[in-house]
Amino acid sequence: MSNTPYFSGRPCVACAHSHKRCLLSCDYARIFSNVIDREDYHTIFSVFGVRNVASFLQRVPEDRLFEAISSYLLEATARIENPVRGCTALLASFEQKVEELQARVTALEARLGGGVFLC
Repeated sequence: MSNTPYFSGRPCVACAHSHKRCLLSCDYARIFSNVIDREDYHTIFSVFGVRNVASFLQRVPEDRLFEAISSYLLEATARIENPVRGCTALLASFEQKVEELQARVTALEARLGGGVFLC
């Protein structure tokens, strides 16, 4: 039996996914403990791989970790839904919506006589 201490609580998502005990020296514990759930973990790592994401996230400051993981999750989900275009498909969709909304605003301004009325 090893004398290396284990976390007293639940293992981090990476160790739980790998069916390992989570050691205090676990490289992934700081990154994944209580920040990401198992489904999101699987989504991210099926696209990017454990080592790629972990090596990047180890350089992220603690206060920006959730934001970085959320970005990875968005990109991974986009790549799963559209393997060819990924996030660029989302961006194109958003740009199209913005153009449509700008056209509606212009049309409404024209109907109101060109003036902009703020509530």
